[in-house]
Amino acid sequence: MEVNFFGAITLTKFILPQWQKQQSGHLVVISSLVGKFGTPLRSTYAASKHALHGYFDSLRAEVWRDNIQVTLICPGYVNTPISFNALTATGEQLNHKSENQAQGISPERCACMDC
Repeated sequence: MEVNFFGAITLTKFILPQWQKQQSGHLVVISSLVGKFGTPLRSTYAASKHALHGYFDSLRAEVWRDNIQVTLICPGYVNTPISFNALTATGEQLNHKSENQAQGISPERCACMDC
């Protein structure tokens, strides 16, 4: 929650007054499909991404008259080590990369703007 949710909120609160003053801006937030659809072993991650969707969907409705756009980008599986920290039903770390994660796109591909 500190990084995935509150980090985005803190940055938004910092820049939003200037954008409202200038009557323009475009906020782009990286979320995840897990922000829309929960998956096994990702409950905390999903909660942080669901929170992003709730906050930024509401913010979009609040700032559109200020000519500020809000976009949520929701990539699918990205081949990162995130599943190592996933918690099992017993509360233990999974400690291996899940198959879906391993078959995901590379972080470089996910970040590529003109690919």
